[in-house]
Amino acid sequence: MSLSRFLLQVQAIGTALAAERVVNFVLVLVLARGLGSEGFGLYATALSTAGLLEYVLEMGLGPVVTRRSAQDPSMVRLWLSKVVLLKGILIVACAGIVGGTISIWADHPDLPIASALAVGSLGLFSIGETYAAVLAGIQRFGERSAFLVAYRAVNLAVLAAFLAAGVTSVPVLLYGSIAVGLLYAGWMGMRVRRHTHAGAAVGPGGALGQVLREGIPFAAGNVLGAVPLNLPTVAVSLGMGLSAAGEFQAASKLFLALGVIPGAVGSVAFPHMAAKVGPSPSETWRWFHQGNGLLLLVGIWAGFVLAVLSDPLVGLLFGAGYRGAGPVLMTLALGSPAFFLNHTASQALGAVGRQGNAVLAQAAGAGVVVGGILLVRSPVDLALVLVAAEVVRWLVFSVFIRAEAGRSMPADWWMGPAAFIPGVIVVSIIGWTLWGALAASIPFAAAVVHYSRKNLIARLGRIRETS
Repeated sequence: MSLSRFLLQVQAIGTALAAERVVNFVLVLVLARGLGSEGFGLYATALSTAGLLEYVLEMGLGPVVTRRSAQDPSMVRLWLSKVVLLKGILIVACAGIVGGTISIWADHPDLPIASALAVGSLGLFSIGETYAAVLAGIQRFGERSAFLVAYRAVNLAVLAAFLAAGVTSVPVLLYGSIAVGLLYAGWMGMRVRRHTHAGAAVGPGGALGQVLREGIPFAAGNVLGAVPLNLPTVAVSLGMGLSAAGEFQAASKLFLALGVIPGAVGSVAFPHMAAKVGPSPSETWRWFHQGNGLLLLVGIWAGFVLAVLSDPLVGLLFGAGYRGAGPVLMTLALGSPAFFLNHTASQALGAVGRQGNAVLAQAAGAGVVVGGILLVRSPVDLALVLVAAEVVRWLVFSVFIRAEAGRSMPADWWMGPAAFIPGVIVVSIIGWTLWGALAASIPFAAAVVHYSRKNLIARLGRIRETS
Protein backbone atom coordinates (compact mmCIF):
# COMPACT_ATOMS: atom_id res chain seq x y z
CA MET A 1 0.00 0.00 0.00
CA SER A 2 1.30 3.43 -0.90
CA LEU A 3 2.09 6.07 1.68
CA SER A 4 -0.43 8.45 0.11
CA ARG A 5 -3.26 5.93 0.47
CA PHE A 6 -2.33 5.22 4.07
CA LEU A 7 -2.31 8.94 4.88
CA LEU A 8 -5.70 9.35 3.20
CA GLN A 9 -7.09 6.54 5.36
CA VAL A 10 -5.59 8.12 8.48
CA GLN A 11 -7.16 11.42 7.47
CA ALA A 12 -10.55 9.78 6.89
CA ILE A 13 -10.69 7.92 10.17
CA GLY A 14 -9.01 10.80 11.99
CA THR A 15 -11.71 13.18 10.77
CA ALA A 16 -14.40 10.76 11.87
CA LEU A 17 -12.76 10.19 15.25
CA ALA A 18 -12.43 13.93 15.71
CA ALA A 19 -16.10 14.37 14.85
CA GLU A 20 -17.01 11.58 17.27
CA ARG A 21 -14.92 13.14 20.03
CA VAL A 22 -16.47 16.54 19.37
CA VAL A 23 -20.00 15.13 19.55
CA ASN A 24 -19.14 13.13 22.66
CA PHE A 25 -17.54 16.17 24.25
CA VAL A 26 -20.59 18.29 23.48
CA LEU A 27 -22.61 15.61 25.27
CA VAL A 28 -20.30 15.96 28.29
CA LEU A 29 -20.83 19.72 28.27
CA VAL A 30 -24.60 19.37 27.95
CA LEU A 31 -24.76 16.89 30.84
CA ALA A 32 -22.29 18.83 33.00
CA ARG A 33 -24.25 22.06 32.66
CA GLY A 34 -27.68 20.44 32.77
CA LEU A 35 -27.06 18.21 35.79
CA GLY A 36 -24.65 20.36 37.83
CA SER A 37 -21.45 19.06 39.40
CA GLU A 38 -23.22 16.60 41.73
CA GLY A 39 -25.57 15.18 39.09
CA PHE A 40 -22.77 14.97 36.56
CA GLY A 41 -20.64 13.30 39.21
CA LEU A 42 -23.37 10.66 39.64
CA TYR A 43 -23.51 10.10 35.87
CA ALA A 44 -19.71 9.94 35.59
CA THR A 45 -19.40 7.55 38.55
CA ALA A 46 -22.00 5.18 37.05
CA LEU A 47 -20.23 5.18 33.67
CA SER A 48 -16.81 4.79 35.27
CA THR A 49 -18.03 1.87 37.37
CA ALA A 50 -19.44 0.24 34.24
CA GLY A 51 -16.28 1.17 32.37
CA LEU A 52 -14.27 -1.11 34.63
CA LEU A 53 -16.29 -3.97 33.09
CA GLU A 54 -16.61 -2.60 29.56
CA TYR A 55 -13.60 -4.50 28.26
CA VAL A 56 -14.66 -7.68 30.02
CA LEU A 57 -17.81 -7.43 27.90
CA GLU A 58 -15.70 -6.67 24.83
CA MET A 59 -13.68 -9.88 25.52
CA GLY A 60 -10.72 -8.57 23.53
CA LEU A 61 -12.39 -9.62 20.30
CA GLY A 62 -12.14 -6.32 18.41
CA PRO A 63 -8.51 -6.75 17.29
CA VAL A 64 -9.02 -10.49 16.67
CA VAL A 65 -12.05 -9.83 14.48
CA THR A 66 -10.18 -7.09 12.60
CA ARG A 67 -7.14 -9.30 12.07
CA ARG A 68 -9.17 -12.29 10.87
CA SER A 69 -11.38 -10.11 8.66
CA ALA A 70 -8.26 -8.67 7.02
CA GLN A 71 -7.09 -12.22 6.27
CA ASP A 72 -10.38 -13.91 5.28
CA PRO A 73 -13.71 -12.04 5.71
CA SER A 74 -15.76 -15.05 4.58
CA MET A 75 -14.85 -17.01 7.73
CA VAL A 76 -15.97 -14.37 10.22
CA ARG A 77 -19.72 -14.85 9.94
CA LEU A 78 -19.39 -18.51 10.89
CA TRP A 79 -18.87 -17.60 14.54
CA LEU A 80 -19.82 -13.91 14.82
CA SER A 81 -23.48 -14.56 15.74
CA LYS A 82 -22.35 -16.84 18.58
CA VAL A 83 -20.06 -14.10 19.87
CA VAL A 84 -22.94 -11.61 19.90
CA LEU A 85 -25.20 -14.05 21.78
CA LEU A 86 -22.46 -14.72 24.33
CA LYS A 87 -21.95 -11.00 24.83
CA GLY A 88 -25.66 -10.46 25.37
CA ILE A 89 -25.76 -13.06 28.15
CA LEU A 90 -22.64 -11.55 29.73
CA ILE A 91 -24.14 -8.03 29.65
CA VAL A 92 -27.26 -9.10 31.59
CA ALA A 93 -25.19 -10.99 34.16
CA CYS A 94 -22.71 -8.14 34.71
CA ALA A 95 -25.48 -5.55 35.00
CA GLY A 96 -27.10 -7.53 37.81
CA ILE A 97 -23.80 -8.08 39.61
CA VAL A 98 -22.79 -4.41 39.38
CA GLY A 99 -26.19 -3.12 40.55
CA GLY A 100 -26.22 -5.46 43.53
CA THR A 101 -22.63 -4.71 44.51
CA ILE A 102 -22.99 -0.93 44.26
CA SER A 103 -26.12 -1.01 46.44
CA ILE A 104 -23.99 -2.21 49.37
CA TRP A 105 -21.88 0.95 49.66
CA ALA A 106 -23.66 3.61 47.59
CA ASP A 107 -24.82 6.72 49.43
CA HIS A 108 -26.98 7.98 46.55
CA PRO A 109 -30.15 5.92 45.91
CA ASP A 110 -29.87 6.22 42.12
CA LEU A 111 -26.27 5.00 41.86
CA PRO A 112 -26.95 1.19 41.83
CA ILE A 113 -29.58 1.29 39.06
CA ALA A 114 -27.61 3.90 37.14
CA SER A 115 -24.49 1.71 37.25
CA ALA A 116 -26.42 -1.35 36.05
CA LEU A 117 -27.97 0.62 33.19
CA ALA A 118 -24.55 2.01 32.27
CA VAL A 119 -23.29 -1.58 31.94
CA GLY A 120 -26.15 -2.28 29.54
CA SER A 121 -25.43 0.84 27.50
CA LEU A 122 -21.71 0.14 27.17
CA GLY A 123 -22.39 -3.54 26.47
CA LEU A 124 -24.68 -2.79 23.54
CA PHE A 125 -22.10 -0.37 22.19
CA SER A 126 -19.52 -3.16 22.50
CA ILE A 127 -21.69 -5.45 20.35
CA GLY A 128 -21.88 -2.74 17.70
CA GLU A 129 -18.11 -2.27 17.84
CA THR A 130 -17.58 -6.01 17.31
CA TYR A 131 -19.41 -5.68 14.02
CA ALA A 132 -17.48 -2.48 13.29
CA ALA A 133 -14.21 -4.41 13.71
CA VAL A 134 -15.18 -6.46 10.65
CA LEU A 135 -15.55 -3.30 8.59
CA ALA A 136 -12.10 -2.17 9.78
CA GLY A 137 -10.59 -5.50 8.73
CA ILE A 138 -11.92 -5.18 5.19
CA GLN A 139 -10.69 -1.55 5.19
CA ARG A 140 -14.12 0.09 5.02
CA PHE A 141 -12.89 2.78 7.39
CA GLY A 142 -15.21 5.48 6.10
CA GLU A 143 -18.36 3.42 6.62
CA ARG A 144 -17.27 2.27 10.07
CA SER A 145 -16.49 5.82 11.12
CA ALA A 146 -19.72 7.25 9.74
CA PHE A 147 -21.85 4.89 11.82
CA LEU A 148 -19.83 5.61 14.94
CA VAL A 149 -20.34 9.36 14.52
CA ALA A 150 -24.04 8.77 13.85
CA TYR A 151 -24.33 6.75 17.07
CA ARG A 152 -22.75 9.54 19.10
CA ALA A 153 -24.89 12.20 17.43
CA VAL A 154 -28.17 10.34 18.03
CA ASN A 155 -27.22 9.66 21.65
CA LEU A 156 -26.49 13.37 22.09
CA ALA A 157 -29.81 14.32 20.52
CA VAL A 158 -31.80 11.92 22.73
CA LEU A 159 -30.16 13.00 25.99
CA ALA A 160 -30.33 16.69 25.08
CA ALA A 161 -34.05 16.28 24.37
CA PHE A 162 -34.57 14.69 27.79
CA LEU A 163 -32.74 17.53 29.51
CA ALA A 164 -34.64 20.15 27.51
CA ALA A 165 -37.87 18.51 28.68
CA GLY A 166 -36.74 18.91 32.29
CA VAL A 167 -35.68 15.29 32.87
CA THR A 168 -32.65 15.26 35.20
CA SER A 169 -32.88 11.68 36.44
CA VAL A 170 -29.64 9.89 35.53
CA PRO A 171 -31.32 6.44 35.22
CA VAL A 172 -33.86 7.84 32.74
CA LEU A 173 -31.07 9.36 30.67
CA LEU A 174 -29.30 5.99 30.59
CA TYR A 175 -32.47 4.27 29.39
CA GLY A 176 -32.29 6.61 26.40
CA SER A 177 -28.67 5.59 25.76
CA ILE A 178 -29.67 1.90 25.88
CA ALA A 179 -32.29 2.47 23.17
CA VAL A 180 -29.69 4.16 20.96
CA GLY A 181 -27.24 1.29 21.62
CA LEU A 182 -29.80 -1.25 20.43
CA LEU A 183 -30.23 0.66 17.17
CA TYR A 184 -26.46 0.91 16.67
CA ALA A 185 -25.80 -2.79 17.26
CA GLY A 186 -28.65 -3.84 14.97
CA TRP A 187 -27.68 -1.54 12.13
CA MET A 188 -24.00 -2.50 12.27
CA GLY A 189 -24.97 -6.17 12.17
CA MET A 190 -26.93 -5.61 8.96
CA ARG A 191 -23.99 -3.79 7.34
CA VAL A 192 -21.59 -6.62 8.16
CA ARG A 193 -24.02 -9.18 6.78
CA ARG A 194 -24.08 -7.25 3.53
CA HIS A 195 -20.28 -7.16 3.16
CA THR A 196 -19.42 -10.73 4.19
CA HIS A 197 -20.44 -14.15 2.94
CA ALA A 198 -20.27 -17.34 4.97
CA GLY A 199 -17.98 -20.08 3.72
CA ALA A 200 -19.05 -23.67 3.23
CA ALA A 201 -17.22 -25.02 6.27
CA VAL A 202 -15.03 -23.89 9.11
CA GLY A 203 -11.41 -24.02 8.04
CA PRO A 204 -8.34 -24.50 10.22
CA GLY A 205 -8.26 -21.98 13.03
CA GLY A 206 -11.81 -20.81 12.33
CA ALA A 207 -13.53 -22.28 15.39
CA LEU A 208 -15.10 -19.98 17.99
CA GLY A 209 -13.02 -21.45 20.80
CA GLN A 210 -9.76 -20.45 19.17
CA VAL A 211 -11.10 -16.96 18.43
CA LEU A 212 -12.00 -16.52 22.11
CA ARG A 213 -8.56 -17.78 23.19
CA GLU A 214 -6.89 -15.26 20.88
CA GLY A 215 -8.94 -12.52 22.48
CA ILE A 216 -7.86 -13.31 26.06
CA PRO A 217 -4.57 -11.32 25.95
CA PHE A 218 -6.31 -8.38 24.30
CA ALA A 219 -9.10 -8.51 26.90
CA ALA A 220 -6.60 -8.65 29.77
CA GLY A 221 -4.68 -5.69 28.38
CA ASN A 222 -7.86 -3.68 27.80
CA VAL A 223 -9.19 -4.40 31.29
CA LEU A 224 -5.91 -3.31 32.83
CA GLY A 225 -5.90 -0.24 30.57
CA ALA A 226 -9.41 0.63 31.77
CA VAL A 227 -8.21 0.92 35.36
CA PRO A 228 -6.48 4.32 34.88
CA LEU A 229 -9.47 5.58 32.88
CA ASN A 230 -12.26 4.65 35.29
CA LEU A 231 -11.02 3.72 38.76
CA PRO A 232 -9.84 7.27 39.64
CA THR A 233 -13.32 8.75 39.14
CA VAL A 234 -14.86 6.02 41.30
CA ALA A 235 -12.19 6.61 43.97
CA VAL A 236 -12.80 10.37 43.96
CA SER A 237 -16.54 9.77 44.26
CA LEU A 238 -16.09 7.47 47.26
CA GLY A 239 -13.50 9.55 49.06
CA MET A 240 -14.30 13.14 48.11
CA GLY A 241 -17.94 13.21 47.00
CA LEU A 242 -19.91 13.34 43.76
CA SER A 243 -19.11 17.01 43.08
CA ALA A 244 -15.36 16.33 43.17
CA ALA A 245 -15.93 13.34 40.90
CA GLY A 246 -17.73 15.59 38.42
CA GLU A 247 -14.81 18.04 38.38
CA PHE A 248 -12.26 15.26 37.97
CA GLN A 249 -14.25 13.74 35.12
CA ALA A 250 -14.53 17.12 33.37
CA ALA A 251 -10.74 17.51 33.39
CA SER A 252 -10.25 13.91 32.25
CA LYS A 253 -12.60 14.35 29.29
CA LEU A 254 -10.73 17.45 28.16
CA PHE A 255 -7.42 15.60 28.32
CA LEU A 256 -8.67 12.43 26.64
CA ALA A 257 -9.90 14.54 23.71
CA LEU A 258 -6.24 14.63 22.63
CA GLY A 259 -6.42 10.89 22.00
CA VAL A 260 -8.09 11.39 18.63
CA ILE A 261 -4.65 11.91 17.03
CA PRO A 262 -2.87 8.71 18.11
CA GLY A 263 -6.20 6.89 17.96
CA ALA A 264 -6.56 7.62 14.24
CA VAL A 265 -2.98 6.58 13.48
CA GLY A 266 -3.25 3.37 15.48
CA SER A 267 -6.66 2.38 14.06
CA VAL A 268 -5.41 2.57 10.48
CA ALA A 269 -1.97 1.11 11.20
CA PHE A 270 -3.27 -2.01 12.97
CA PRO A 271 -4.80 -3.90 10.01
CA HIS A 272 -1.90 -2.93 7.72
CA MET A 273 0.72 -4.15 10.20
CA ALA A 274 -1.28 -7.33 10.80
CA ALA A 275 -1.39 -8.07 7.07
CA LYS A 276 2.20 -7.14 6.16
CA VAL A 277 4.46 -7.66 9.16
CA GLY A 278 5.14 -11.27 8.05
CA PRO A 279 6.43 -10.50 4.54
CA SER A 280 8.48 -7.45 5.55
CA PRO A 281 8.93 -6.96 9.32
CA SER A 282 11.92 -4.62 9.09
CA GLU A 283 10.10 -2.24 6.73
CA THR A 284 7.00 -2.32 8.94
CA TRP A 285 8.94 -1.39 12.08
CA ARG A 286 10.94 1.29 10.27
CA TRP A 287 7.68 2.90 9.20
CA PHE A 288 6.32 2.56 12.76
CA HIS A 289 9.36 4.36 14.25
CA GLN A 290 9.20 7.21 11.75
CA GLY A 291 5.57 7.82 12.63
CA ASN A 292 6.32 7.76 16.35
CA GLY A 293 9.02 10.40 16.03
CA LEU A 294 6.48 12.84 14.63
CA LEU A 295 3.83 11.67 17.10
CA LEU A 296 6.16 12.52 19.99
CA LEU A 297 6.44 16.11 18.78
CA VAL A 298 2.70 16.45 18.45
CA GLY A 299 2.13 14.90 21.89
CA ILE A 300 4.58 17.24 23.60
CA TRP A 301 3.13 20.35 22.07
CA ALA A 302 -0.50 19.34 22.48
CA GLY A 303 0.10 18.78 26.20
CA PHE A 304 1.99 22.05 26.50
CA VAL A 305 -0.80 24.12 24.92
CA LEU A 306 -3.44 22.30 26.97
CA ALA A 307 -1.56 23.08 30.18
CA VAL A 308 -1.27 26.76 29.24
CA LEU A 309 -4.98 27.07 28.52
CA SER A 310 -6.31 24.73 31.23
CA ASP A 311 -7.98 27.28 33.52
CA PRO A 312 -9.57 29.40 30.75
CA LEU A 313 -10.83 26.24 29.00
CA VAL A 314 -12.48 24.86 32.11
CA GLY A 315 -14.12 28.19 32.93
CA LEU A 316 -15.34 28.71 29.37
CA LEU A 317 -16.68 25.21 28.77
CA PHE A 318 -17.96 24.05 32.16
CA GLY A 319 -18.57 27.23 34.12
CA ALA A 320 -17.70 28.46 37.61
CA GLY A 321 -19.02 25.29 39.27
CA TYR A 322 -16.01 23.31 38.05
CA ARG A 323 -13.11 25.39 39.36
CA GLY A 324 -11.31 22.34 40.71
CA ALA A 325 -10.95 20.88 37.20
CA GLY A 326 -8.33 23.43 36.06
CA PRO A 327 -5.38 22.26 38.20
CA VAL A 328 -6.27 18.63 37.47
CA LEU A 329 -6.21 19.29 33.71
CA MET A 330 -2.88 21.12 33.90
CA THR A 331 -1.38 18.15 35.74
CA LEU A 332 -2.79 15.56 33.33
CA ALA A 333 -1.32 17.49 30.38
CA LEU A 334 2.17 16.54 31.60
CA GLY A 335 1.51 12.96 30.53
CA SER A 336 0.54 13.84 26.96
CA PRO A 337 3.75 12.64 25.19
CA ALA A 338 3.69 9.22 26.86
CA PHE A 339 -0.09 9.02 26.34
CA PHE A 340 0.37 9.50 22.59
CA LEU A 341 3.17 6.94 22.22
CA ASN A 342 1.42 4.29 24.33
CA HIS A 343 -1.55 4.31 21.94
CA THR A 344 0.47 3.27 18.92
CA ALA A 345 2.82 0.92 20.81
CA SER A 346 -0.12 -1.12 22.10
CA GLN A 347 -1.65 -1.35 18.62
CA ALA A 348 1.67 -2.32 17.02
CA LEU A 349 2.39 -5.14 19.47
CA GLY A 350 -1.13 -6.47 19.05
CA ALA A 351 -0.88 -6.38 15.26
CA VAL A 352 2.27 -8.52 15.22
CA GLY A 353 0.90 -11.06 17.69
CA ARG A 354 2.73 -9.79 20.78
CA GLN A 355 -0.36 -8.71 22.68
CA GLY A 356 0.93 -10.52 25.77
CA ASN A 357 3.69 -7.91 26.03
CA ALA A 358 1.09 -5.15 25.77
CA VAL A 359 -0.78 -6.79 28.67
CA LEU A 360 2.34 -6.57 30.84
CA ALA A 361 2.73 -2.87 30.02
CA GLN A 362 -0.91 -2.23 30.89
CA ALA A 363 -0.49 -4.20 34.13
CA ALA A 364 2.46 -2.01 35.12
CA GLY A 365 0.42 1.15 34.58
CA ALA A 366 -2.61 -0.25 36.38
CA GLY A 367 -0.42 -1.23 39.34
CA VAL A 368 0.85 2.33 39.64
CA VAL A 369 -2.72 3.67 39.63
CA VAL A 370 -4.02 1.19 42.23
CA GLY A 371 -1.06 1.84 44.51
CA GLY A 372 -1.28 5.59 44.06
CA ILE A 373 -5.00 5.73 44.87
CA LEU A 374 -4.19 4.40 48.33
CA LEU A 375 -1.83 7.33 48.98
CA VAL A 376 -3.44 10.41 47.40
CA ARG A 377 -5.31 13.12 49.27
CA SER A 378 -6.63 15.33 46.44
CA PRO A 379 -7.70 15.13 42.77
CA VAL A 380 -4.43 16.82 41.72
CA ASP A 381 -2.44 14.13 43.51
CA LEU A 382 -4.47 11.53 41.65
CA ALA A 383 -3.73 13.28 38.35
CA LEU A 384 0.00 13.02 39.13
CA VAL A 385 -0.47 9.29 39.72
CA LEU A 386 -2.06 8.96 36.27
CA VAL A 387 0.87 10.80 34.66
CA ALA A 388 3.29 8.47 36.45
CA ALA A 389 1.31 5.48 35.19
CA GLU A 390 1.58 6.69 31.57
CA VAL A 391 5.35 7.13 31.93
CA VAL A 392 5.75 3.65 33.42
CA ARG A 393 3.70 2.15 30.60
CA TRP A 394 5.86 3.95 28.05
CA LEU A 395 9.06 2.61 29.62
CA VAL A 396 7.74 -0.97 29.53
CA PHE A 397 6.46 -0.56 25.98
CA SER A 398 9.88 0.78 24.95
CA VAL A 399 11.62 -2.35 26.24
CA PHE A 400 9.31 -4.64 24.28
CA ILE A 401 9.43 -2.54 21.10
CA ARG A 402 13.22 -2.53 21.20
CA ALA A 403 13.32 -6.31 21.63
CA GLU A 404 10.91 -6.72 18.72
CA ALA A 405 12.23 -4.11 16.31
CA GLY A 406 15.84 -3.55 17.40
CA ARG A 407 15.35 0.18 18.00
CA SER A 408 14.13 2.28 20.87
CA MET A 409 10.75 3.99 20.72
CA PRO A 410 10.46 6.49 19.20
CA ALA A 411 13.05 7.34 16.58
CA ASP A 412 14.67 10.79 16.75
CA TRP A 413 13.61 11.24 20.37
CA TRP A 414 15.83 14.30 20.74
CA MET A 415 13.56 16.48 18.61
CA GLY A 416 10.86 16.60 21.28
CA PRO A 417 13.05 18.36 23.85
CA ALA A 418 14.62 20.40 21.06
CA ALA A 419 11.19 21.85 20.30
CA PHE A 420 9.93 21.95 23.88
CA ILE A 421 12.76 23.78 25.65
CA PRO A 422 12.73 26.92 23.44
CA GLY A 423 8.95 26.99 23.77
CA VAL A 424 9.16 26.99 27.56
CA ILE A 425 11.64 29.88 27.42
CA VAL A 426 9.30 31.87 25.16
CA VAL A 427 6.33 31.31 27.49
CA SER A 428 8.40 32.28 30.52
CA ILE A 429 9.14 35.62 28.81
CA ILE A 430 5.72 36.40 27.29
CA GLY A 431 3.62 34.71 29.97
CA TRP A 432 1.10 31.88 30.23
CA THR A 433 -1.33 33.32 27.70
CA LEU A 434 -2.71 32.42 24.31
CA TRP A 435 -0.12 34.70 22.65
CA GLY A 436 2.62 33.00 24.60
CA ALA A 437 1.45 29.60 23.40
CA LEU A 438 1.28 30.79 19.77
CA ALA A 439 4.77 32.29 19.92
CA ALA A 440 6.15 29.15 21.53
CA SER A 441 4.74 27.06 18.68
CA ILE A 442 7.40 28.43 16.31
CA PRO A 443 10.19 26.03 17.41
CA PHE A 444 7.65 23.21 17.36
CA ALA A 445 6.71 24.01 13.76
CA ALA A 446 10.40 24.16 12.82
CA ALA A 447 10.99 20.71 14.35
CA VAL A 448 8.03 19.24 12.46
CA VAL A 449 9.29 20.69 9.17
CA HIS A 450 12.80 19.36 9.85
CA TYR A 451 11.51 15.91 10.73
CA SER A 452 9.19 15.68 7.72
CA ARG A 453 11.88 16.94 5.34
CA LYS A 454 14.47 14.48 6.65
CA ASN A 455 12.19 11.48 6.31
CA LEU A 456 10.92 12.59 2.91
CA ILE A 457 14.49 12.80 1.61
CA ALA A 458 15.24 9.33 3.02
CA ARG A 459 12.12 7.91 1.37
CA LEU A 460 12.94 9.46 -2.00
CA GLY A 461 16.45 8.02 -1.75
CA ARG A 462 15.09 4.50 -1.24
CA ILE A 463 12.71 4.90 -4.17
CA ARG A 464 15.61 6.05 -6.38
CA GLU A 465 17.70 3.03 -5.33
CA THR A 466 14.96 0.54 -6.22
CA SER A 467 14.09 2.18 -9.55
